[in-house]
Amino acid sequence: MNATKSSQSPRQPSVTVTGHATLNAAPDIGRIRLACQANAATVAEAVAASSAAVGKVRAALDKHGIDIADAPSGRIAISTQEQWENNKPVITGYATEHHITVTVRDLHILGALLGDVVAAAGDTMRLHGVDFLVEDDEGLRSRARDQAFADAKALAQQYAGLAGRQLGEVLKVEEAGGASPRPMATARAMMASAEAIPVEPGAVDASAAVVVTWALD
Repeated sequence: MNATKSSQSPRQPSVTVTGHATLNAAPDIGRIRLACQANAATVAEAVAASSAAVGKVRAALDKHGIDIADAPSGRIAISTQEQWENNKPVITGYATEHHITVTVRDLHILGALLGDVVAAAGDTMRLHGVDFLVEDDEGLRSRARDQAFADAKALAQQYAGLAGRQLGEVLKVEEAGGASPRPMATARAMMASAEAIPVEPGAVDASAAVVVTWALD
């Protein structure tokens, strides 16, 4: 009886680990998300009311030197207001919304600007949030990826040593999570006056995760 030798080579020993990193950076811009909403008996009246409020908001922004390019209009909507009578909807009025996203590049003026904008819009104001961001965040994301890979390598070296091996070449690299910065902090309060609204910029987090496989020698 003749024995045949298998042509398959043993599987390459390897170790696969996940590296993580989270970095913090001070934000350099603020982004205000707001809308002017008006209710009226007719579409024309509702549009006129919201448009007038938007005009006052833009005047407040101009007072603080906010360029029109940093305060574009977003969603503009008109909807009906209804109530049910005799098992059917009856239109009782109309509502309009005009959304604006404002980018503030000088964070020192953000509180005062926010107070003026809220006061200008009055009861039409709908403040959806204030986000703090790093405008040019590629460097922050790159550093997070560097640290995530270094974390993976240190962990892999530890496991290799425990197994009595050494790390060989990298066999596979996969990004396990986005490295996009995450904005932190919002406005603490709303006040219907020109008084500055206190805001706390906090920090921006950038997280990265990478899965790396090394051969073991």
